[in-house]
Amino acid sequence: MLKRTAPFPLIAAAFLTLLGTTAANAIPTDCKDVLDTPQDPEAMVVVRNNNSLRVEVHAITEAGRRFPLGVVNQASERTFALPDPLADGSTRFRLKVYSFRPPDPASAVRVYLEGVKTRPLSMTVGEAIVLIVANPLTRSFIDRG
Repeated sequence: MLKRTAPFPLIAAAFLTLLGTTAANAIPTDCKDVLDTPQDPEAMVVVRNNNSLRVEVHAITEAGRRFPLGVVNQASERTFALPDPLADGSTRFRLKVYSFRPPDPASAVRVYLEGVKTRPLSMTVGEAIVLIVANPLTRSFIDRG
């Protein structure tokens, strides 16, 4: 027969106290910790997808460096922070938009239907542009507000 050296209820109480303290410390007390919003002014790209398909948006430098920004569902809007290397005011880049059909549930492969790119752009921190994605994609345009 085993003899316990410490009573089980005391160990359990100590564990629960430790767990509660750790959980309480993990709860954010500031909204900045909870929200996924930029804390510093960044260069922002707002994408309004008026297309009937989902689109994938990339920023591509003239040297060919690709920065994927994300996917925007049909008939919706999303805001992306432009990566820091592109927001220096001198780096020229284009936004490329590809429409795609949702993948087959049995496959993760996207079927891209068409793509367009903007004229060369440059942005600095604090600036924002709006990319209006039209149907067809060739009618898409940039609105600097």
